[in-house]
Amino acid sequence: MTRDTEPFAFKSSNGHDGICRIERLQLRDGRTLVICHELEENPGNAVTNVIEQLIPQVARKFGLDLRRVVWIEHTEEAEGNAHEWDVVNFKVDRRGSILDPEWHPMTADDWHELGLEPR
Repeated sequence: MTRDTEPFAFKSSNGHDGICRIERLQLRDGRTLVICHELEENPGNAVTNVIEQLIPQVARKFGLDLRRVVWIEHTEEAEGNAHEWDVVNFKVDRRGSILDPEWHPMTADDWHELGLEPR
């Protein structure tokens, strides 16, 4: 399983551009898992608040088919150092816009279905 991780600068429609870390893994079924890590030092919008803009930007940069992407958002609580991993389900319209994103906490079963160990 190929894994790539790198910083990613994103544009926001309100001018509060930011940075996150993108981790990509090729899954056995041909889909691409993208894990978007929220960074404490992000100077702009939280990734959750610009998800409809961020997902297409990542897809364009890495040449991903949005219909074959599994998106997980990872945030870290600074004080409690707790980690939160959410799968973001979304629809894609004909123009490649993201519609109706929904966040669901990842379970151990969700990780196993992707062929990965829970984080």
